[in-house]
Amino acid sequence: MLVNKALALMLDAQGVKQSDVARSIGKSPQFVNDSIRRENMRVSTAASIAQAAGCEIVIRKAGERDGIIITAED
Repeated sequence: MLVNKALALMLDAQGVKQSDVARSIGKSPQFVNDSIRRENMRVSTAASIAQAAGCEIVIRKAGERDGIIITAED
């Protein structure tokens, strides 16, 4: 799934360790690792991981600048 690959790249680009993300969201490092590798990750999990890395998941129409920010609460 594209979101999983984007999260992995985002964590790498930010220099954030999966153990730091896990600590921030209250999960185990193995949970974060498994979630990123899983093809059917829940959107709330993806949003939590992104938020812990200091990023956001945004859905926007191609070619547009504005979009909808997806949070773990959604």
